[in-house]
Amino acid sequence: MLSADRTGGAGRPDGRMVQIFASARIPEGLLAKGYLEANGIPVVVSGESEGPYRLGPVFLWVPADLEVQARSLLAEARAGNGSGDGTS
Repeated sequence: MLSADRTGGAGRPDGRMVQIFASARIPEGLLAKGYLEANGIPVVVSGESEGPYRLGPVFLWVPADLEVQARSLLAEARAGNGSGDGTS
C-alpha cells in the first residue's frame, strides 16, 4: 500500500491508498487515469517507467475513501456508459 510520504497525501489526511486498476498497456492505464481525474478522483500511477520507451504494467491507486466511487466509474466506462454526454 502507498503511504502519504510517497503520494503526498493525495487529499487524504492519512494518505491511505488502494490499487483499483492494473493494465499491461500504458494507453489503457492513462485513459483510465484521465477518466477518474475528470470525475474528481485523484489518482497516483505506479509501475510505468519513464523515458522515450514507456513500459508497463500500469497500476492506478486512489484514496481509500474514494475506492467504491472509482471502481463504479471504471465499471460504467467498461460497460460503455461513460460517454460523458449525460445519457448513462
